[in-house]
Amino acid sequence: MRRTVVRRIVLVLALAAVAAALGVSTAAAAPARTATLTSAENRWAVPVLNLTRYLAGRVGTVKTLAAKPTILQKGSAVQVKFVYVVADIRSCTAKLKKRGPAPTARLVPFQLSVRDACARYVSATHLLAQGIGKATNGDMSGVTMIRKSTTEFQRGSALLSRAQAQLAALAK
Repeated sequence: MRRTVVRRIVLVLALAAVAAALGVSTAAAAPARTATLTSAENRWAVPVLNLTRYLAGRVGTVKTLAAKPTILQKGSAVQVKFVYVVADIRSCTAKLKKRGPAPTARLVPFQLSVRDACARYVSATHLLAQGIGKATNGDMSGVTMIRKSTTEFQRGSALLSRAQAQLAALAK
């Protein structure tokens, strides 16, 4: 009984650490000026910019859900919502590919940063989901996976911030 309580406390603390570390860049919420982009660049960049904002919001939702202790209860409403949010994040790469290649060479760095952010977020969601699954079943190796996911989320957020800065620099 005492061992179970200690495990739950450790897991809740690990999830709280993930939640604290999943800071999402506020750059995603900053408006990007597109005055100096050509119309073709603008047609391509605006949906990709919207994708970055959407990603930032979904990662924020993961942060909120991961902080809830009920995430460790099999079949809980929080776990169900978590599955949907993770699926949204994992669709990032497909959504970016749907937009096609950047219309000009100067947008390529922005595109690559968004692509790399997507890859980091997908990796982070895999680690977090696996870690929560293991932790739910009492496997303490899940805590390590949850901690590793924190680093991946931070790297993804840094790449998303870089992408925002790259686009903003073009719009000056």
